[in-house]
Amino acid sequence: MSNKDFLFELGLEEIPAGYIAAAIKKLSDHFANHLKDAKLAYKEMIQYSTPRRFAIKIIGLQTEQNDEIIERIGPAKMAAYDTEGNLSKAALGFLRGAGAEAEDLFIKETPKGEKIAVKKEIKGKTAEEILQQIIIDVIPKINFPKSMRWGSGILAFARPIRWLLVLFGDDVLSVEFNGLKAGQISYGNRFQKLNNPVEITSIDNYESCLKSVFVIPNRAVRKQMIEDQLKRVFVRSKNEIVPDLGLLEIVTDLVEYPTAVIADFNEKYLKLPQKVIISTLSQHQKYFAVKDKKGKITNQFVFISNGDANYSDLIKLGNEKVITARLEDADFFYKEDTSNSLESFVDKLDEVTFQEQLGSLKDKTDRIVKSVEYITKILESSREITA
Repeated sequence: MSNKDFLFELGLEEIPAGYIAAAIKKLSDHFANHLKDAKLAYKEMIQYSTPRRFAIKIIGLQTEQNDEIIERIGPAKMAAYDTEGNLSKAALGFLRGAGAEAEDLFIKETPKGEKIAVKKEIKGKTAEEILQQIIIDVIPKINFPKSMRWGSGILAFARPIRWLLVLFGDDVLSVEFNGLKAGQISYGNRFQKLNNPVEITSIDNYESCLKSVFVIPNRAVRKQMIEDQLKRVFVRSKNEIVPDLGLLEIVTDLVEYPTAVIADFNEKYLKLPQKVIISTLSQHQKYFAVKDKKGKITNQFVFISNGDANYSDLIKLGNEKVITARLEDADFFYKEDTSNSLESFVDKLDEVTFQEQLGSLKDKTDRIVKSVEYITKILESSREITA
């Protein structure tokens, strides 16, 4: 049985980073389940994902189903023939349902006695037929926390679908979905090559073709690039990145071609608590905080740009302006919060309802205080008795 490689790429507008991992898993699971049901064997399935594409590559996919011999068992022999040996209505109905002729009949011994039966050869479908249907079936089954509709279509998806790339062996597989026709054209990094189209010359060249237009489709490779760059940026310095594995996962799904860039902010913001600085950098802006050899936060940070280093200086300035505004907000709110003592908020608890029949948060607090005082007295009495 011959086999070919298969490549499917779904081109999209930018997908939220938090949606990507679950979506590509659903896509690959659906493909695997459909191929299993169709009894089409393959050697390996590879997933690709970026903010603008989901892709599946299947290595060594069987080009057609195996032919099968199907045996169908009908009514009992006694009910299949009349007294003159002619086929009964029950037998004729069985033949029609099985798509068989009278000469195909034979008698089969079963635990329930002799019955009429037929064997029929089912010609296997081609992989092309099956793949075409799989693609049409699986795309709508990829669910997201939030979906949208666009244009005049009724399909709901996380973001608009812009292109389909489908190759089976050296040929484009004819597929049409939601008004889009499949081809062998993908698109490059929106920010580096102005969304230039790129022809995928062969399935083997998929990754190299996309790399030429600043796209690294393999998520694991992209993540490793970021890790390596984060290690290298301070190779001549004693500073280092504040480890943040969660942030690493997020930024991997935010870019198609990662480039680590060092930037800084005004040192006056270092008077803020370190947790406030780190939170502002990592949670709000997806930047990596930087610490010195003593573990103290510095005024440097590292962000992951979506493209090569040629535009880093311009991008750096923009990110420095953004983080300055963020830190200014953090500084303002921190000063506001610390201008009042915690005790000053106690009276305000009276203004917040805890539960309609149980009073305010102040009432709840007073009850807790009384309970603690009561428990404390019991514990003190216990210690005196023990002593």
